[in-house]
Amino acid sequence: MSNNTINIAIADDHTLFREGLIKILDNYRDIKVVIAAENGKELLNTLKTVQEQPQVCILDINMPVMRGYETAKQLRKIYPGMGIIALSMYDDEAKIIRMIRSGANGYLLKDCMPSILVDAIKEVYETGIYHSDIMTDEVLNRSRAEEGKKNKLTDKELLFLTLASTDRTYKAIADEMGLSERTIDGYRDKLFHKFHVRSRVGLVMEALRHGHIQVDIES
Repeated sequence: MSNNTINIAIADDHTLFREGLIKILDNYRDIKVVIAAENGKELLNTLKTVQEQPQVCILDINMPVMRGYETAKQLRKIYPGMGIIALSMYDDEAKIIRMIRSGANGYLLKDCMPSILVDAIKEVYETGIYHSDIMTDEVLNRSRAEEGKKNKLTDKELLFLTLASTDRTYKAIADEMGLSERTIDGYRDKLFHKFHVRSRVGLVMEALRHGHIQVDIES
């Protein structure tokens, strides 16, 4: 393998999609697919035998035998330095957040352009995180410059972050915190501004990156 080549593993139970993805990635000289599995269990078993270990795994969320959530948790335990990109058929915020909490470094919708997938692979490989909210150099640099400030969150902001990283609705979060929905909207908007993101998924990813919440690999 060239020093500039990124080894990739793919786990997706749809043969046509999986094979199509391999053909697309084969067009890029700096990317090499070394594993193509039908589910998470097959992926984990194959990882024990291959000589060329992947740096980035692309995981479908919904797979038989072992779903993306369980697979991501196992990968994060056994191969903590491996990048994980979740694939989703639908823009389901709760499922995506659960996948991120399971250890994924980023996510993509299955109908994204091939160039976006390649950008995500390289971004996860190089920086350890991918999300469209924080992809620009300006935002990334500003985010790193203000890392110390972001650590100074109030107890209520930390609680909101913890609850926002679950599948609770904003109304349920308001009920649990004993606050109005309007107040919760205020917490959300303030934290969006602090973390320079535009979505709940982006907020969860940044909260994980800064250590405000933890990956759920033990559950």
